[in-house]
Amino acid sequence: MTVWVLMTPQGAMDGVYAALGQYDFIVKFIFSSLIGVGLYSLMGARIWCRYFCPWAGLFGLVAKFGRYAIRTRGELCIGCGQCNTYCEMGIDIRGFAMRGEPVKTTTCVGCGMCIQKCPRRVLSFTIE
Repeated sequence: MTVWVLMTPQGAMDGVYAALGQYDFIVKFIFSSLIGVGLYSLMGARIWCRYFCPWAGLFGLVAKFGRYAIRTRGELCIGCGQCNTYCEMGIDIRGFAMRGEPVKTTTCVGCGMCIQKCPRRVLSFTIE
């Protein structure tokens, strides 16, 4: 939309302003209000971040091909589930920890809440 506005000649801006009004309605009202907040009760928190945010897709690519991961020490994990409880992205971190695999998923945003809430210090940031 931004490229279209910048490339449109000045005389044709009336149509652009009309389109911008519809764009504002679609993005601000429908995505932010109805989908972003309205589906919280059905699909959990951070609906926008999980499914619609373009930055999440970019961060997902960085996570998938990058060197950053959350290291797990499976032999110390007691399976309490605190990491899953506090993960706002809905990742099954306990499953990774029980298997002893690093958490390197496209949905992880690296907030570190799972690491802070782990009572046994099983999780930690690492660079692979």
